[in-house]
Amino acid sequence: MDIEVIMNHRVRAEGIISNALRDTGINPTSPLVEEFLSFYDYNGLNETLNNVYRYANKVTNRLEDQLHLQFQLVSHR
Repeated sequence: MDIEVIMNHRVRAEGIISNALRDTGINPTSPLVEEFLSFYDYNGLNETLNNVYRYANKVTNRLEDQLHLQFQLVSHR
């Protein structure tokens, strides 16, 4: 299956993905944004943004769980 990549669309999507990550509190590193851009190439912007927000929820919940666990460990000492 050949996929035609239109660069100005991809550049626009890159900015949108970076902003979405930043808005959820995640640092939009180049490798992370590139991974989502690869998903974008096959699935389009709407599905990619859904994927970004699912990823952000998973990562931020994991961070909250770690902080909660650290707090519990410190409070029991």
